[in-house]
Amino acid sequence: MQLNAPKIDEVDRRIISLLQQDGRRSFTSIGRELGLSEGAVRYRTQNLTASGLIQIVAVSDPLELGYEILTMVDVETRPGAEEAVAAELAGLEECIWVALLGNGPAHVRVEVLCGSPESYARLLFDVIGKIDGVVRTQAVPVLDIVKSNFGWDLLQAPES
Repeated sequence: MQLNAPKIDEVDRRIISLLQQDGRRSFTSIGRELGLSEGAVRYRTQNLTASGLIQIVAVSDPLELGYEILTMVDVETRPGAEEAVAAELAGLEECIWVALLGNGPAHVRVEVLCGSPESYARLLFDVIGKIDGVVRTQAVPVLDIVKSNFGWDLLQAPES
């Protein structure tokens, strides 16, 4: 959670919304729709990207690309160790998403992507399980991705 997130205006929100629908859409096309120049759209998009508010990436289904293991791992930590554990997990290539959690036994949730059951077992037992501050892990395998939506309606989001 960014406490000092940059302010964005309605134009920025509309640019983000259009890029969520099609990340390859040209700045000229976006500008035409919003009544802006190509340069203005490029400048705003570069600022949104540089500030970390958006990333423009290709989204894939790892299970369709041959990865065998996609798992959500809940990590219980020693009191006060959750941020350090999350930071260490974030540095692992196989951990593709890391979040701090609120109430409950788990303090960190990690999305793990591995190429084989063997590499997953090594990661879970020999790496994650041995991180200082980790008390317990609980893994929940992902059998199939039913919905992966990166185009949620930003225009309906609360003002920042």
